[in-house]
Amino acid sequence: MLSFYQVAVILLLAVSPSICSPNSTATSAPECAELCLASLLSNSSCSTFAAEIFKCGKDTCTPKELLQTINLASVKCDAAVRNQGEAYSTMSIAFISITSIFVGLRFLERLLFGSGFYVDDYMILFSFLVGIPSTVINIHGLTPNGLGRDVWMVPFDQITRFLKFLYINEVLYFTEVFTVKLCILIFYLRIFPGTAIRRLIWGTIFATVISLIVFDLVTIFQCRPIRHYWEGWDGLHQGECISVNFLTWANAAVSILLDFWMLALPLSQVIHLRLHWKKKAWVFLMFGVGSFVTAVSVLRLRFLVKFGNTVNPTWDVYDTAYWSAVELNVAVCCACMPNIRLLLVNLFPKHMGSSTRSGDRDSRTGAKNGLDLRDPTHTIIRSRGFDLGCCRHNGSQLSTVELVETGRIDAISKHSVSSDLNR
Repeated sequence: MLSFYQVAVILLLAVSPSICSPNSTATSAPECAELCLASLLSNSSCSTFAAEIFKCGKDTCTPKELLQTINLASVKCDAAVRNQGEAYSTMSIAFISITSIFVGLRFLERLLFGSGFYVDDYMILFSFLVGIPSTVINIHGLTPNGLGRDVWMVPFDQITRFLKFLYINEVLYFTEVFTVKLCILIFYLRIFPGTAIRRLIWGTIFATVISLIVFDLVTIFQCRPIRHYWEGWDGLHQGECISVNFLTWANAAVSILLDFWMLALPLSQVIHLRLHWKKKAWVFLMFGVGSFVTAVSVLRLRFLVKFGNTVNPTWDVYDTAYWSAVELNVAVCCACMPNIRLLLVNLFPKHMGSSTRSGDRDSRTGAKNGLDLRDPTHTIIRSRGFDLGCCRHNGSQLSTVELVETGRIDAISKHSVSSDLNR
């Protein structure tokens, strides 16, 4: 099994940091790599010393011996000592702080002006709580144990600790990325009353829940035994793991497809709305942030390419870890934006172009959209305490004309509208 790990130092550690010990007392290369080091120095190929030594010694040296040799070569080649750990920690602190503000404002709006808490509120709270230990691990687990440093510059005794932290963070990542999507989808259910769109939303929720369960289970049990994830790097422990590339690429593909689909769902409804320009600006801002999250997911693919062919995983995985943290935090902020707008509307109605007088607002909205509220097929609806919509309904069919803020106002029930909203 040693030969497997000699090759797996690339694959297995592509999601983990480092191995080589800079404080090693060795002043000469291990016997298995002496010729490799001598050939490297004689050919003056210091610019590619890591790849050259790995290529030369992968069949004769253990992972520790390989990285010890690369570490020695880096000293002889006077290679720069690189460390991006501080930047990663700073980013993590900044983003969790911003996300905390967004989540706090969301719940402040619910407490002051909302009509109670809904399932999507609890879902976003759960996602946020999942992100807190993930951030703590980023700062106090991954960074101190090698993330953002060259793999051959990290002491051996930090490897196991790093892999344990990374294992936990993988599970947290897959959990948070899908629960944020569920929060947004449940929010869609509250604001879109049409039967057809609700069926599509429910189908997407089902697909997201299945994805969450599958990826969490596969991540938890990706190695047999489980502890092999953090013990097997040295080639001295028996066990096996599934392909890291398969897991990360499969998740990226599913997540990106869901992102595009979730952008298309509301666009199919919003395109028919006739909104004031201020409301349009906010809608476009929310879709812009959502599109940014999708763009970040696509950007991660560029860095995932490195996973299967790197000899310096600790350094190369940095970009993937960085943008994964950005993706999750911005996604949570995006899910909170509708509530933040409602908070601003209630606090600054003049500046946000809204009125707190529901009677006047109802008449203005109906008149503007050509709706006669005395007509039984024209209805002003308030979708579960969140948004006011002007709808035309014919039997069980509903078409949303405009969404306006409500606050603490009970829903109006007419004909099929009540049954559609309460499903």
